[in-house]
Amino acid sequence: MKIGNMERECVEKSVRIGLQIVIDDLVLLEREEEQEEILLNNKKMKISDVVVGTTGGVGEVSSTSSSSSSSSSRVLKASPTLEALTHIFNRKKTYYKASQRQNHWNNNNSNSANAEIRNQMITAFRRQRGFRHLANYLSKRASSSGMESFPSLDLIREVLSALETVAMFPLGSGGGNEEEDGTANNNQQGQGQQQHLQLQSQKINAIHDECRAIASAVTKHIIEMDDQTLKKFSTDAIYKIRQSLGTTYQRIADSKTNNNHSAYPMAIHEHHEFWRELALKLITSQSLPLRLFGWEQVGKLIEDCEVHQPPPRSYIVSGAGTAWVNGRYEFDPRRVLENGYVNPGGDVQYVHHVPVDVDNPEQQQQQGGVAGKTLTLFRCTMRSQQKWWFLSEADADQPGTDKDIDYYQHKSKKWQEKKPPDFGWLTCRSGEDPPPTLKSLSVMVPPGEEYNTLEHKLAKWAIENGVIELVLGDSIHREIVSRSTELIKFLAGMCNVDDPIEPVVRDGVASPMQTDMIPNQYCLRASHLLMAWKTCINTRDDAVSTQIYQLLVSILPSLSDELAIPLIKAVHESLVQSLDKGEDHFLKVSQFCSTVAEKFWDPEGKTIPADESFESMDNKTRNEILSLLWAVLTHKDALTLKTYMNIERFTFAEIGRQQDEVAETMREKFLAQCKDFLGNQNEELVDEAHALHMCQLTKSVLEGYDRADMETYAQGSGGFAEMLYEELVAYLKRRSKTPSAPPLRKVRD
Repeated sequence: MKIGNMERECVEKSVRIGLQIVIDDLVLLEREEEQEEILLNNKKMKISDVVVGTTGGVGEVSSTSSSSSSSSSRVLKASPTLEALTHIFNRKKTYYKASQRQNHWNNNNSNSANAEIRNQMITAFRRQRGFRHLANYLSKRASSSGMESFPSLDLIREVLSALETVAMFPLGSGGGNEEEDGTANNNQQGQGQQQHLQLQSQKINAIHDECRAIASAVTKHIIEMDDQTLKKFSTDAIYKIRQSLGTTYQRIADSKTNNNHSAYPMAIHEHHEFWRELALKLITSQSLPLRLFGWEQVGKLIEDCEVHQPPPRSYIVSGAGTAWVNGRYEFDPRRVLENGYVNPGGDVQYVHHVPVDVDNPEQQQQQGGVAGKTLTLFRCTMRSQQKWWFLSEADADQPGTDKDIDYYQHKSKKWQEKKPPDFGWLTCRSGEDPPPTLKSLSVMVPPGEEYNTLEHKLAKWAIENGVIELVLGDSIHREIVSRSTELIKFLAGMCNVDDPIEPVVRDGVASPMQTDMIPNQYCLRASHLLMAWKTCINTRDDAVSTQIYQLLVSILPSLSDELAIPLIKAVHESLVQSLDKGEDHFLKVSQFCSTVAEKFWDPEGKTIPADESFESMDNKTRNEILSLLWAVLTHKDALTLKTYMNIERFTFAEIGRQQDEVAETMREKFLAQCKDFLGNQNEELVDEAHALHMCQLTKSVLEGYDRADMETYAQGSGGFAEMLYEELVAYLKRRSKTPSAPPLRKVRD
C-alpha cells in the first residue's frame, strides 16, 4: 500500500489529539486533587475547632496529626492516558524514524522531516504547560505512598528523552514557529530589546524549573524504592535513566541563564547529589548484581568529577633562566563566568604582568625593557591537533600564532592537556635555560567554595557513609574489591589536594575566611589501609586476598608517607608475628611482596608511566618497601616460595642502582645484616641451607657496589673475605661431625 501525504497527515493529527488528551487528563486530575485537598483541610479545621471547644485546646495536635495522616495515606489515581506519551515521545517509533525505503512514512521527505514532528509534539506539550502539570503529577506520586500510581520506567525514560530535547532548544527552535516568540523585531533597540531579552530569560528559567522538577520527582521515586522493587528492573534500564538525567542537567548547565539553580555548575551539583544517593543505594543492596552496578556508577562519578574539576586559580612559575618569566600567573578574568566559576569547555589561560621596578631603572633596561608587559601561560592547538602549553608574550592582534614570542613550551601528552603540567618544560628560542617548574595554587571557584567542589562532596559522601568499610566488611567480595580501586585511589589523591584558602582582598582589606571546612578533611586514612590488610590476612578466600594485594599495591604510588609507611610496617609486623607467635602469615606477606615486584618491574623504564613507577614514591616509602622485601628474602623458608625469583630480581635491581640515595642506604643496611648473621652463627645449632642462602645473598648485595667499594668491604681485618673464610672452616668442621646432607624442603604451593 502506498503511503501518501494524507496518511501522514492523519497520523500526525492523531498524535496531536492524543497529546491534547494527555494534557487535559493531567489538568483534570490536578483539579480533582486540589479539591480533595481543600475538603481535607476544611475537615481538619472543623475537627480542630470541635476539639478546642470541648477540651480547651487539649488534643488539637493529635487531631491534626490524624487528619494529616489520612491526607498522606489517601490513594492517588493513576492517569489512564499518560502511558500514551511512551509512544508520542519515543524517537524510535517508525513514524519518526528516517528511511529511504519506498512506500515508507517519509519516503518523500528529507531524513529529518518526521523526526522534526516529534520535536513539534514536545514543543506543543511544553507550550500548553504539559511538563508543568506532569511535574506536579509525578512529585505527588514520587514517595513510597504513591509508588503504585507512579508511571512505568519506560514512560519515564521517554519523558526524560523529551526533556533532553527541551533543554537543548528551550524556546522551541527547531520545533516549529511559535507566535509567542516571533513578536520581537531583530532590529529592535533600547528598552524594547531589553524587555524582549528579559522575557526570553524568564521563559528559559521557567522551562529549566519544569525540567528540574520532573527530574527531582524521578530521582526521589528511584531513591525511595525498596530493595525488592529495585531488583525488578534491569541495571541497563536504571543506567539509561541516570544517563538521561545527566544529559538534561548538563544541557541546562550549558545554557546561558541567570537562574542560580540552573547556571553552571549548580545543575551539575544537583545531578551529582542524586547520583551519589543512587550509588549508595545500589552498593548497599542485598543483590550482588546491583552492588556491582553501583560500584560501576561510583567509577563513573569519579570520571565526571574529573571532567568538571575547576582549573587552578593561579600558578607560581619559578626557576626559569629568563628571570622575568618567573612570577605568579593568575587565571584570565575574561574567561570567568558571572557567578565566579569557569566553564570546563572553555579556554584555560593565565596572565602575569611583569612588575615595574621604579627604583632600579638600569636593571629594567638590562632585562630588555619587558617591565610592564604581560606574559601568558596558555594552551595552543597545534597543526597535529595536539595541545601544547606555552609561556609566551602573546601577540596583541594574533595571539596563539607564530607572531608570539615563546620562551618555554611543554609538548603535552593527552592526559596533560587539561591544565599546565608542573614539570617537563622545554626552552624555546627566545628563552634561556633552565626551563621553569610550575606549582598550582587553589582552584578557580567563588571565594569560600574551594572545599565544596564535586570532588570534595564525593569524598565527604564516601567517608561519612563508610563506603570503604562496605568494601572490606563482612560481605567482602573479590569483584567488589576490584571495582573499588578507583575510589580508594581517588580518596588517596584527596589527602593533599587542598591549599590553605587565601583571603579575598577588596579595597586593600582581606576578608575573613568564608568556610569552616578543614583542608583535606575527607580523604583516605591509614586506618582504611590497615583494615584492608587485616581483612587480607584473616580471610580464607585466596581470590579475595589476591584482589586486596593488587588493590593495595596499585595505589602505593599515589599514597603519601603518612599512609604508605603504616601500611608497609603493618605487613612487616605480620611477618614478625609469623616468627614470634606461630601465626603463619609468611605466605600472604610473600604474595604481597611478589605483587609489588611484578607491579614495578620495569628494567628499561619504558613500561610504567613515570608517575606510577617505584621511583615516583618518596624515599622513606621506598626504604620501607625494600626492607620488607629483604625480610622475605632472608626468611628461613624463603627458598620454598615459587615467587622467590621475582622478589629477588626486583630487590637487587633496586639496590643495585648507582648514585641513588635509597639504593646506597639499603645496600649498607642489608650488608650489615648479612655480616651480623654470619658472625653470630652457633656452631651447635646451624641451619646449613639457610646459612648458605645468606652467603649467596651477601654475594648479591656486594655485587651492587662498584669495584672499588666492593674491594674495600672485602679486604681488611673483619672484612667479608676473612669472615667467609672462617664460616667455610666452621662449616667443614660441622660437616665432618654430621656427614649427611640436610633434607630438601618441599616447595610451597
